[in-house]
Amino acid sequence: METTTSSCIGLLIVGHGTRVEEGQKQFLTLAEGIRDRYPGMPVSAGFLELAEPNIQQAIEELARSGCKSMIVVPVLLFEAGHAKSDIPDLVIQSCQELGMEILGQTPPLGNSSAVVAVSKRRFSEYVNNLNLQPDELREAGFCLVGRGASDSTAIAEFHRFAQTLRSQLTCHWMGVGFLAAAEPTFDNLLGRVEATDRKIVFIQPHLLFEGRLTIQIREAVGRVSKETKQAVHVIPTLGCGKDVVDLFADVIDLALIRQRSTA
Repeated sequence: METTTSSCIGLLIVGHGTRVEEGQKQFLTLAEGIRDRYPGMPVSAGFLELAEPNIQQAIEELARSGCKSMIVVPVLLFEAGHAKSDIPDLVIQSCQELGMEILGQTPPLGNSSAVVAVSKRRFSEYVNNLNLQPDELREAGFCLVGRGASDSTAIAEFHRFAQTLRSQLTCHWMGVGFLAAAEPTFDNLLGRVEATDRKIVFIQPHLLFEGRLTIQIREAVGRVSKETKQAVHVIPTLGCGKDVVDLFADVIDLALIRQRSTA
């Protein structure tokens, strides 16, 4: 996106969107956490689809705050179609209508060591509550589940993330699965879970918030657990805590530094 200067810069936080109320609340809580990190800077949040406020409404809020320009912050894990076209196209359309300038768009979180650390923390937080013995944890299976995308770069990034996370866990690695548009599919991964002799299996969705996909995962896991008598656990999503706010603050800080250097 074209970079210009402005006396009032705002942050436009954009989430994918979900009809699941808990996921909506998590996104808005994350946006509020980002707002707290940048006092005095207008921050507005909107959803790409399925929920309100939408992108147009969020940009209108920035305009009412006196902003003439903005940095767009997609709340996404990997750079696929939403980051490359869907969000930019809608933002550009709304900005043209309102006379707003776009200063840049931050990248998705990707597979940085900081993101891996948060993912590992979610696993450890869950497992620590189970009071497992070290040998039970070593014998347990571990699966990582992604949303999936038709974008080959995003899928490659996910696999690199999975390999890094795998190297930091002591569980028996069982592989990855995707919920849509990529292989191996989540159903194929569940088939491996059903066929294994692992008594305990952890399935970790690499997703930011609760939504239709996490409901789908838990329903499928419930069926497997009932049929096989295995203890199959679903690790919580990354969520909207301070450590996730920190991840997005890092990319926002870099964008602000670049903007100031060109102003």
